[in-house]
Amino acid sequence: MFEADKFNELKKKYEDNKLSHAFLIETNNYELCLNDIKQLLKIVNCPDKYKSDCTEQCNLCKLIDLLNLPSIIIVEPDGMSIKKQQLNELQEKFSTKPVYSRYNTYIIKDADMMNDSASNCMLKFLEEPEDNILGFFITTNKERVIDTIKSRCQIMKIDYATKSVVDEKIIEYANEYVRRILENCDLIVNKEFILPSFGTRNEINSLLTVIFDIYMSAISEKYFPGNKKNDVLSGISLEQLKKQIAIIEKTITLNQANVSLELLLDQFVIEMRRANV
Repeated sequence: MFEADKFNELKKKYEDNKLSHAFLIETNNYELCLNDIKQLLKIVNCPDKYKSDCTEQCNLCKLIDLLNLPSIIIVEPDGMSIKKQQLNELQEKFSTKPVYSRYNTYIIKDADMMNDSASNCMLKFLEEPEDNILGFFITTNKERVIDTIKSRCQIMKIDYATKSVVDEKIIEYANEYVRRILENCDLIVNKEFILPSFGTRNEINSLLTVIFDIYMSAISEKYFPGNKKNDVLSGISLEQLKKQIAIIEKTITLNQANVSLELLLDQFVIEMRRANV
């Protein structure tokens, strides 16, 4: 699941074979924007039809998450600017077609910090686009990017919810998820309640981390009565809490592997319910 709806629009354009070769993205959150770009790259580079819970062993998605593919290059300011030499090196590396993916992809962070010679250097990529190259220029203010770059890119403005809003949503889901598990809910809770809102490994990791914090707070309450109390876990013994924390930690670890998210969460629910007996 993308954080921003506009990336879903890009996914649709890719499926319709209308994806642009270069994008200028003005955003208020580089980290979330980069996560969405990585999600898009998984889709466009997948050798099969991409699924978020794919169990294939091609390892491509993991390499994209780690930004450990030679066909993905991130360029950031060197000191006070992005210099021509950095972009010359980029073009040299992308002079051959990618081996492990469909696209060579460059991501230029703080694109407004390209000096004049660097900007002019990039015009070759933009004026003579190749089918196997995708480019993303990311900035907090597109007006500081020179016109010759802007005119050759699809321009997108993507504002993400503030961290406090995102955290509040995750906490709300985490508490409700724990409550349903402890009430012996059916496994359908994952398919109908969790996965529609937390469809990627990063999102599931955030959810599990909040659940871990909820349990740690409940243990703290056992040792230090008077701390803020979580009513959902108030009736659970210290031994049960410790067992369930171990399950949460194990699930967070397993989430890093290339396993089906639905199967992972189904096993999580089953083990959490057993530990609550």
